[in-house]
Amino acid sequence: MRKIFLFVLASMPILGFSQELALDTDNARVNFDFVSEGVAGTVGGVEATISFNPLDLANSKIEGTADVTTLSTGNNTRDKNLKSGSFFDADKYPTMKFKSTLLKSKGGKYFAEGDLTIASVTQPVLFEITLTDREMLLTTLINASDFKVSPKKEDKSDVSITVTIPMNQ
Repeated sequence: MRKIFLFVLASMPILGFSQELALDTDNARVNFDFVSEGVAGTVGGVEATISFNPLDLANSKIEGTADVTTLSTGNNTRDKNLKSGSFFDADKYPTMKFKSTLLKSKGGKYFAEGDLTIASVTQPVLFEITLTDREMLLTTLINASDFKVSPKKEDKSDVSITVTIPMNQ
């Protein structure tokens, strides 16, 4: 069972102590929604190393991968096509990767800037971070054609991405 620890130095105003939380990566997932295509799905096999300290964002980091071979839209024919060399090329590039380059806060929200690699393409992205007592969410919107995984190779094809990592209770 893959378990990774999230170290959060929580800025608890009254107590002011650090808190260690355990992530449940066995149940973590990446949800995606090809907005223009009306196609939603998931990718599993999430592995992550996360160190998040809201009082020291300069030393915080997020790195993770997801297993493209687990991609599922609920339609086996479409899934096979998406995993093919025409899109994600899962045989050659079985994992998607994210590595933060900067964590920052703005307006009471937290963000992770970093490099997202899908197949052979790496592009900068910005994830918004939401941390609750039950899970960590990372959300972003990308253009699939920037990563060469869009059915409309030349047109803008927005994909909403949400990475959900439950906390072990």
